[in-house]
Amino acid sequence: MSVVRIIIAALLSCLLPVVSLAGAGENAASGPVLKGPTNAALVYNRAFLLKNLKGGPTDKKTDEALWAMIKEGRYDAAVLNPYVERNKSALEEFWRAARMESCDFGIEWQDGIGAFLPEISQARDMARLAVAAAHKAALEGDWDRSVQLYCDILRMANHVNMQGTLINSLAALVIAEMVYNQMGGVCAAMPADENLYAKFESTLDKLTPLLTDWTGALDGEVKMWSTYLPQTGSTSSFEQLGEVVRAVEISDWGKHFDSKTLSQIFLETSKVKEREQLAAFFGCRVDELSDPAKVTAAFARQVVELKHYIGKLKALIKKAYPQSYPEAVKLADEVKTQKSFVGILFPGLIKLRRELAKEESRLAQMRAGLMIMRWRAKNGKFPQPGEEILKKLPTDPFTDGKPFKYAVLENGFSLSGASSDSAKIALTVKMGK
Repeated sequence: MSVVRIIIAALLSCLLPVVSLAGAGENAASGPVLKGPTNAALVYNRAFLLKNLKGGPTDKKTDEALWAMIKEGRYDAAVLNPYVERNKSALEEFWRAARMESCDFGIEWQDGIGAFLPEISQARDMARLAVAAAHKAALEGDWDRSVQLYCDILRMANHVNMQGTLINSLAALVIAEMVYNQMGGVCAAMPADENLYAKFESTLDKLTPLLTDWTGALDGEVKMWSTYLPQTGSTSSFEQLGEVVRAVEISDWGKHFDSKTLSQIFLETSKVKEREQLAAFFGCRVDELSDPAKVTAAFARQVVELKHYIGKLKALIKKAYPQSYPEAVKLADEVKTQKSFVGILFPGLIKLRRELAKEESRLAQMRAGLMIMRWRAKNGKFPQPGEEILKKLPTDPFTDGKPFKYAVLENGFSLSGASSDSAKIALTVKMGK
């Protein structure tokens, strides 16, 4: 977090009214009247600051307990209860932020790929804390608060997705997956309360189309690269061009350049292989490497080409996965034979179509699981195959409308993907676990 943001967050901690998390009950479903900022990012920054200053860093034991909870749903109360207690004030601000509609962290587009990394890391840690608080509330019998926290984690995921780059959309996916990983245990332990089911379902119904809309992220990706990368008519220095290579290397899309020797490679004719790689990356001839204006011009043409391919990807993700993914792979094959910046970067973006389908599937299974639990609450048993309710469940996004595979277990049920691509995405609910 920058010094300016720390100062802003510190000022907010003095000036903004504090709303107790205890109010996050059924009466808060529509949200209290909030005074102060309307930009959730300001309040999240305050929550991040309070967590870092009052809660302190997590030790190894706490960190391990948090990840065991996130991945497996196991809650170590002896370790995590004190952690939640230390961070009450941060959780109150998290709750306030999650209730707001708008969120703008003020992304610095000129910083390129790393522009939003600090906030992403903080949001991930805040989500872990909120999951722990939801477990603690459930163990104390306060299921209204527990469900509210899970809903607010999903709202924060949506706020992260609003920031308008693919890395933010991926971060939102990770945060939403934290809730999904707890869902089997939540469904098994949560009281059969219509209000709790309705609150969870309505949140998922509202947020699913927002969390699975990545068109804004692709628009932002174009904006970021247009701001960060050399444009037609400009001339970059060797140092600036080297920064571009390092940025791609950091993002794990290109590791075949030694960043320490980049500035020499532009001019050192003895480095034949390295110069060939560098020329291919920038899309220029080897004999043009010593002229930054020619390198910049060649690279600017690649930026235009990248925008073109991202536009094609944007059109593809609007289609259903069974149609769009094969087309996306074909498009990637068309590009990846190039050794250029576009050839290195774009094929990696294609993989995101599968990640988006995974998110769609997890969100659909959560909604389906809650629908089954509501049916059980009314009928006293889990539906058997062929029951009408099963025809009303969300379908597997990896398929052309096929239902998830449903199986009745001993005192429970499971939902899993209906295709080979989605078979491992599964929600299991076993009562008494």
